[in-house]
Amino acid sequence: MKVFRGVPDIKGPSILMLGIFDGIHVAHQQIIANAMKQSKIDNIPVILYSFLYRPNEVLRGQKANMLTSEAQKLAILSKLGIDAICIDKFDDQFAKTSAEEWLDNICLKLKPVHIFIGFNYHFGHLGQGDKQMLIANEQKYGYKVHIMEKLQEDDRGISSTVIRNYILDGNIESANSLLGRNFTLPLEMINEDIDKYIFIKPERMIMPGVGKYQATVEYFLDEKKVNCDTVLNIENTIFILKDDLPNSQILPKKIAVSLLHRIN
Repeated sequence: MKVFRGVPDIKGPSILMLGIFDGIHVAHQQIIANAMKQSKIDNIPVILYSFLYRPNEVLRGQKANMLTSEAQKLAILSKLGIDAICIDKFDDQFAKTSAEEWLDNICLKLKPVHIFIGFNYHFGHLGQGDKQMLIANEQKYGYKVHIMEKLQEDDRGISSTVIRNYILDGNIESANSLLGRNFTLPLEMINEDIDKYIFIKPERMIMPGVGKYQATVEYFLDEKKVNCDTVLNIENTIFILKDDLPNSQILPKKIAVSLLHRIN
């Protein structure tokens, strides 16, 4: 999978997906699956256009609370088979770009023949561009819009916002259900006490609610992947008690911890 910073000029047509795709949850996965089906029919590469930062971080000063680190996001997208991702920079200057100017630039450079979006996708200054605007410009730019309607799980809409709220509340099982996989934190050890290992998470990732969580740890030791069950403690820090590791296992500096459910 190719990774572009910004929007490159490509030589041929593309199947374009638009959105932040934070968490790459089950609704995102459905959009990707639909785009990949179209790719096989037309033999055209699939490109995701996204941002490194959520617009609300810039526009409203909200906490990032990302569901995946950039490395995780790229790894998941690569496994799902997309050909390229364009990561654009959303800042104060970019926020002033009109919807018309943004769409013209995207179509000129990425040459989409199909565009896949979620039902609530917006773009351009003050979010003035939407699915209706994309549809209205189909003939002008020669693409076809495919809209993923809102997915529900029971009475819950599936969205990154809903998943964030579950994680902040410590409701990991519900978050995992909407993610379609276990929520995973890449952690880096910053201190080793007598009885515990203390970690930090990537700066912009979400911090689950205070509590103890049943979890699995994954890391590499002598180039071999190791997995074990443990308990992740979240208070004002993130730590794992050594007694909660099997056979007094020694952890390396970097690990990945997948949360299963909250214990208390």
